[in-house]
Order: sequence, then structure tokens, then C-alpha cells
Amino acid sequence: MGEKVNAMIGWLLMAMVCFGVPAPAGAKVIDRVVARVGSDIITSFDVEQALQAVEAQADPSELKTEEGQQKIKEARQQILDSLIDQKLVVQKARNWSEDNKKEGGDSAAAPNPYLPDDSEVEKRTDEAFQEAQSRYDSPEAFQAELNREHLTQESFRSKIREHVRDILIYQNMITDKRKEFQGSFTVGEDEARSYYKDHPDLFSAGEQVQLAQIVLPDDAAAEKMKQRLEAGADFASMAKRYSRDPSRFNGGMLGWIGKGQLEFPQLEKAAFAAKAGEVVGPIRTKEGWHLLKVLAFKQASQQTFAQVKNQVMNYLYSKKMDEKIKAWVQGLRQESYVQVFPGGQD
Repeated sequence: MGEKVNAMIGWLLMAMVCFGVPAPAGAKVIDRVVARVGSDIITSFDVEQALQAVEAQADPSELKTEEGQQKIKEARQQILDSLIDQKLVVQKARNWSEDNKKEGGDSAAAPNPYLPDDSEVEKRTDEAFQEAQSRYDSPEAFQAELNREHLTQESFRSKIREHVRDILIYQNMITDKRKEFQGSFTVGEDEARSYYKDHPDLFSAGEQVQLAQIVLPDDAAAEKMKQRLEAGADFASMAKRYSRDPSRFNGGMLGWIGKGQLEFPQLEKAAFAAKAGEVVGPIRTKEGWHLLKVLAFKQASQQTFAQVKNQVMNYLYSKKMDEKIKAWVQGLRQESYVQVFPGGQD
């Protein structure tokens, strides 16, 4: 579960960038202040709402174990740390004009380069709102959930808009810092070769299957869709139009999948038992009813250094860049007011 949790936290931050805030539904938590970052606060609700996305990807039976609970505790801390870092970067970006003036720049003539265009904010806000609404069976069900949360559609949209703006500011500043750090370090071929030799298992590819999927709300809809596909309907077009899974934006494409990589074992079993070109399913999971299109197979193989040299060098470069960004953000922590309340604060 450890690797899955870490991967989910990375996915979570990207989901925040792409889709704004999660849908309003969720378990009720006592909302307390868990951290103050300058003039901003982070609440227990912020953390627990993000944690729900991590827990949803874990095996429920594993969550009940002592090890599972420890992993969730670690994930909660990592989420809090990420939210603190995000606040620090956004505050730094928002204060650019003031900092620029202190450094002798002409802040009046130069607009803040980190503030996003309003049109981009509105575009992302609309996408996030539609994504949240699509998680419900009908517009009426979505409105009922908003009513339970004492939200109107406009107030919910406003929350999304505020979050999206901060995420875009964060993205803009991190992108700028990456450009600034470029050229401050290099990755040589000898370094890459050494990493390759020290991590042979990373470059041993087991059998893989290339998959696309369509996820539908019930068995009847899935059976009807399978009939349409067998009659010649284009799988990618159907996925984009009808699938409930985020992969619909890419025509349902999941890419190359190795054994043990799919969340649901029943999907893996069906995929590897099928033939290339076959559509299998419907298969039920907690996400809905899945139709899988098996596109191709790859046999197990050991990749040579020549095959993966660029991949390894890019990975090591990204790792060093991430370390630079992490050190820079740590510097922001040292020069900013950050207070964490382990038990929460009313």
C-alpha cells in the first residue's frame, strides 16, 4: 500500500490542478484549524477530504490492519505538508510585486507574471464543475447533494474558482523556478549507467496488456453498450461520450498495464485471459460496470541500457530538479510563519 499511497498523493495534487475541488459529498468531519501559514489557514476538512481520495484507492481490508492505519497516518501527514507547501508558494507568488519593488524593480510597470488570466480560471472552473456534476446520476441528485451541504451551484462554483486560481498561481511559479534552476546541474551517461546497474528490477518488464475501458453505471447500460461495440461502434468515441471514468478524456485509454497494476483484480484476470482485439465484460467493481478493450500484448523482457538511457537520464534530471524545488520551498518555510496544531484548533 505504501507505493500506492505515495502515488495517490501525487495524483491527488494533479487532480486538484485539473479538476479543482472534489465533489461536495463526503463523510462529515469536525472542522478544526490544523495549520496556519502566514495569514492563511488549513483545516481538518481540507486534509480529510483529500485523504478520502487516497483511501478510495486502497484495499478496504488492508485499511483495517495496523499497517494500513499507519500508512493512512503517514498519508495524512504528507497531505498536510503538501498543502502547507502549496500555501507558501502561492503566497510568495502573490507577493511578487512587493518583493520586486524591494529589489529595485519597477513593480508599477510590470504586472505580476504568476497571476493567471481570468479566462483560463473560468475555463478550468467550468471543467471542474462539470466533472463534479458528472459524478452523480442526474442533475437533480447533484443539486440534492449541494442542498445537503447548504451550497448553491454558484457558491460551489465560487469555491472551485478560488481553488483553481491558487492552483494555477502555484503552477506558474513552480514552472518559473524550474526554468531558473535549469543549467545548475547535469546528469551524465556514467551516472545513468550506474543507476541502471544498481536497479535491474526497474528495467525488467513483465507481461503487459494495452487496455482501454468504458465504465457505465449499471449492467443494463453496459450490456447495451457492448452490443453497440460488437455492431461496429468506435470504442474511443463511445468512451468519450458515455464513460464515467476520467480516462474518457483520452478515449478510455489506460495504456500498457502490467500484472498487479490494476486496482481491481477481476479486471486484470479478464484482460490477461482475453485475446488482442477482444472486448470483455461487463465486469462489476465499486466504480461501476467495466467494458475492457484488449488492444495488444507485450511479452516479458529485460530492457538494455541503450533502450532506457534517455528515460534514466530524464528520471535522474527530474529527481535533481525536484530536490532543488524542495530545498527552495523549505527555504520559504524558514522565512515564513508556519504553525501546525496536532490536535486541531477551533
